Amino acid sequence: MKFKSISLLNQRLSRSLFAAAVCLTLPLAVYADNTVALSLETAKLDTAQPGQSETSTIPDKSQTLYGGVTKHDHLLGGSNNFDLGTSKTDANLQTEKPASDAASLYRLAVQKLQTGQELTSDEFRSLGAGCAGYESNRTFFQPIAKVSVVYRDSPAAKAGLRKGDKLLDVADDKDAKADPSIPRWSISCGQEGTTVELTVLRHGQQFKLSMIRWNIEDIKEADKRQLWEDTVRQLGYPKGGTYSGTNMNDLHLVSN
Repeated sequence: MKFKSISLLNQRLSRSLFAAAVCLTLPLAVYADNTVALSLETAKLDTAQPGQSETSTIPDKSQTLYGGVTKHDHLLGGSNNFDLGTSKTDANLQTEKPASDAASLYRLAVQKLQTGQELTSDEFRSLGAGCAGYESNRTFFQPIAKVSVVYRDSPAAKAGLRKGDKLLDVADDKDAKADPSIPRWSISCGQEGTTVELTVLRHGQQFKLSMIRWNIEDIKEADKRQLWEDTVRQLGYPKGGTYSGTNMNDLHLVSN
């Protein structure tokens, strides 16, 4: 009997615990099934005048972040009443001086040329050495030269000059009269921005082309740009004119 009584007691206790568990889970189930209707917030036009705040919602003073604004205003040297329209800075700002920088770079480039030092691309550019962007070959004592190379995107290319075009050339070849068998080089080294006028012969038609020399540092092909840099390095600062000689080492100015 005692054993039976304990068994009955256990059954009643289990039923009570189960009932309690059901009672605890029901509120959660009811809460989960309770659908809340949501609606979009209606936009409200801010009609407050400058210096006035909206009366509909006034934030709690503890939520207003005055500290950061005041600190920022203090760093800028203004008053505690920070005003974006009237704030001033104590910083001493100076404008750039590109002309002065260019002059300094030019003087450095000339100095390096005189002492035989290597120049950077920017230093070569500062010298202002220019070319039209083409090369031509001419037989001695002939008034016509033939275009052998036109640089990519060069002034000559944009003007319409093509490889194979013939150019009227009035050089007198006085240096070649002593011995026409010796090949000679002639280089026209002008200033960037100056004009080159050519008289072109193409398919029996004669016409003129005009182009503005660009800086040798604008040459797209690296090998051709290097050739012009070597020329400037050998000749020094290009004041303009035609240089002539049998090789790069003995080029000399023959005209201005």
